[in-house]
Amino acid sequence: DEINNLKIDKVIVGSDQVWNFELTDYDMNYFLPFVNSKNERVSFAASFGDINIINRNGKIIKKELEKYKKISIRELSSVNRLKEELQITAENVLDPVFLLDKKEWLKVANKKAENQKYILLYILHEESAYKIADKISNETGLNILIITQSRKKRINGKYIRNAGPEEFISLIANSEYVITDSFHGTALSIIFGKNLKVVLKKENLFLNERLMSILNLFNLEECIVNEESSIADLLQTTDYKDKEENINSEIEKTKKFISDVI
Repeated sequence: DEINNLKIDKVIVGSDQVWNFELTDYDMNYFLPFVNSKNERVSFAASFGDINIINRNGKIIKKELEKYKKISIRELSSVNRLKEELQITAENVLDPVFLLDKKEWLKVANKKAENQKYILLYILHEESAYKIADKISNETGLNILIITQSRKKRINGKYIRNAGPEEFISLIANSEYVITDSFHGTALSIIFGKNLKVVLKKENLFLNERLMSILNLFNLEECIVNEESSIADLLQTTDYKDKEENINSEIEKTKKFISDVI
């Protein structure tokens, strides 16, 4: 209710990826330069993508972040490096998707669209995930549903090209397994308590920071697989029972950060 009463002055949209490690005028907008000095700046669940950007832009980043009242970041590694290299204090919080629980996300999802049990393969970059999905399918007899940006058909399965947010949530919620190299695919699978198989990227290694941070935080390193993983590891059920207390604690910590700054 408090958030609904806030006035939003500006919204920044677009990609925040800085592939060449150089900050442009466009990138500087993410430091909220349009906010008057008398106002307070707060960062919630930000992400550097690649923390190595501070190697070439440390002075600028330090100068801008010193203007913030509070800073929170999704990756613990980024929190630590800001402290060590720029003497900037930040808190580690969860991605905003964790602010809604399973029941609330199901309100967003479409009704179950598939009348079958299936493996959901959601891939952004790492093609080795196709082989992993094939292995699990061959052992379990489950069909594969594939959400990918690629137009190539690499394995037998149903390719879904038009999944919007509601369909995407529903496909994760109703799956037997989720195989993904995506941070948000991973996060939503954790929320729904899915049998999760995470494939780390072999290129653009900095993108693994987000994945490793959330898996380490929740002691879910067992979910990481690759082409060499045994069938036993690929079929292993993800056990969330002994992790629920930790997950709920981190969610409350994240909500408290929002409450404190508001």
